[in-house]
Formats: sequence, C-alpha cells, structure tokens
Amino acid sequence: VITLGVGENAHVKALNKHTGETVWTGGGTEIAGYATPTLLTLEGKPQLLVFTGTALISISPIDGTLNWRHPWKTRYDVNAGSPLKIDDNHVWIASGYRSGCALLKLDGNTVTEVWKEKKITPHWSSGALIDGHIYVTTPPGYLVCVEAKTGLEKWRSKGTARGFEHGGLIAIDDTLIVMEGNTGSVVQVAVSTEAYTELGRINPLDSAKSWVAPVVSNKKLLVRSPKELVCLDLEL
Repeated sequence: VITLGVGENAHVKALNKHTGETVWTGGGTEIAGYATPTLLTLEGKPQLLVFTGTALISISPIDGTLNWRHPWKTRYDVNAGSPLKIDDNHVWIASGYRSGCALLKLDGNTVTEVWKEKKITPHWSSGALIDGHIYVTTPPGYLVCVEAKTGLEKWRSKGTARGFEHGGLIAIDDTLIVMEGNTGSVVQVAVSTEAYTELGRINPLDSAKSWVAPVVSNKKLLVRSPKELVCLDLEL
C-alpha cells in the first residue's frame, strides 16, 4: 500500500498490506499535497509520481529512492489533481488557484516544461487523455479540450457561475461523463476536437453540488455529493 506520510524523508510510505508494517519511506521531507500517488511506467520503468505541496516528485516504487523533483508552487500548497501520462516521456500536470497547467518532458532525471498555460486551472479534477487531446474541467464553469503536445486549446464550453466548475469527469465508450460541480448535473459530452457537443444531462442528486468524479463499474454509474450516493443503471 502506497500512502503519504510525515517525518524525515518519509513523504511517501510503502506499507505491507497484510500487516501494516512499513516497507520503505522516501520522497524527502516536504509538506504533503492532496493528490493520490500515481504509479506510471515512464521511460520504460515504473515510477511513483507524487504531488507534494510545492512540487511533483518521482520516486522508485521498489525502495522509495527519489528520481527527480520538479517545483510546482501553488497558493495554499494545494496540488490536488493526479498527473496525466501523455506518452513514455511526457506528463501533464495542473493545479487550481490560477496556477495553471503544464506539459513536462522527461529525459532521465531531467525535467523541463514544454508548455505552460494559465487559463486552465482544474482545482482537483483530473483530465482524460483521448487521441492526443486532454479534456478537463476548469473554473468558473468550463469544460475544455486542449492538444496535449502543443497546449493549443481546441474549444471551451460556455461557462457560467453555475457550470462545470470543480466537477470531475471520466471517458467511456467514446463519450465523456462530466459532473457539473455547481449544480450536481451529470452531463454526457461527445468526444470531439471540433466543438463542445452536449448529448444529454440528468440531475439525480438532491444536492446542488458535486465535485467528485463519476465512477462506472459493471454497467452502473456511481455519482455522489457531500450528502448522498446514487447508483444509475447504464443498460437500456
């Protein structure tokens, strides 16, 4: 079990899932971020990418050795969205509070920013990569499509104060299922680089807020708010 920790060189801890015993600690001594540690294969080797409060770090999942550290400072040290793998040596990261997003290029333990954009600032929702394009929500109420390798924004939905906001999303069966963070609506959007095309929407929640990404399992769609959990049947 990989989890965040505290203490000297113990930002990340590996625990024996049967006993809870600490297997290794690593990642340096930093203030913790909010994102879940993400296991990715980059440049042909497994790496744990972890957002601290002030940086993105890569550590070995075998023994916790720090591979590299890329500074990423945000207001209140809130780095909450999971890194998104673009290909074997490119990773996309994003944070809220007007921090923006960036495409990182890996060359061994050297990390450089290919591009950076301040107009896309997902607070904690993670993006979806489809055919070289990133789909992600960003305040105050937009869903955007951006070309991963160049940072070119292809389209942006019409945002309002009661729009997508901090809502999460998933990609499934050539469509996006996106939560409107400020209304609790579940919105189906076509996967397209040409324009924002809404296919339908429902609001199964009593609460008018949902910042959690939807989940699909066994042809069931799970959505939740701070007060409720709803399971929807996706079969016709």
